[in-house]
Amino acid sequence: MKSFKISLILSICVVFCAMTNAIAFPIALEVDASGNNFDINSTVTNVLSQNNYTLPYVIVSAYAEFNLSDDGDLSLTQTTYGNYIRAAYKDYRRTVVRYYTDASESGDISMVHDGIDLQSTSFATESYSIPQTYIDRTFQETYNFPRIGTVYRYNNNYEVVSGYGGSVSETIVFDVNTLNDLSEDGIVEFAVNMTDGDINFDSATLFFEIEENPAAPVPEPTTMLLLGIGILTSISRRKLF
Repeated sequence: MKSFKISLILSICVVFCAMTNAIAFPIALEVDASGNNFDINSTVTNVLSQNNYTLPYVIVSAYAEFNLSDDGDLSLTQTTYGNYIRAAYKDYRRTVVRYYTDASESGDISMVHDGIDLQSTSFATESYSIPQTYIDRTFQETYNFPRIGTVYRYNNNYEVVSGYGGSVSETIVFDVNTLNDLSEDGIVEFAVNMTDGDINFDSATLFFEIEENPAAPVPEPTTMLLLGIGILTSISRRKLF
């Protein structure tokens, strides 16, 4: 009876340790601006072989980060000209200010399966403004003044920029549908759609974790412990009586 109890305890500990010490491997897969899907098959195969993991595996969690940037298109909306002011002998200058507007960009990113959106998130560039900034001085023309002769006219050029722009980073945490789609064949597609303006899609990175997926399901550790304790208690009480 004593050897039976010891064997039972060891069996429970082995199952418990196997269930609680499962290792999740975090993996990152990046695609450039020319890509429209994540294909994790070769990456996973390499990770499994490097860590002596065996198939099959299960994807525990996944999320994708998308990086986009403003295309930098500015529209000149207004130009103001000041009066020429004498800066030095035969040197006259005026202030020229050009006002530029950066149009807004917005759209959405979707995880897609056979043309059907699984889940999506929207994005938009943020508003910003750059106050009047000196750019350069350019020669404008010569001009003949009575009693002075030829003078030189220059423009002191300034710019004012306002509108929407900058880099955009969006994250999609995979829900059950998208995770199942990725698990099905190791590939999930995405699409970047513009609703306003234009923006550059730079790159996307998929972050996911995998674990070994045992062929046969193993009872949960808590269940096994409770079962073992119950059996041991029953054996002890039977011995007493």
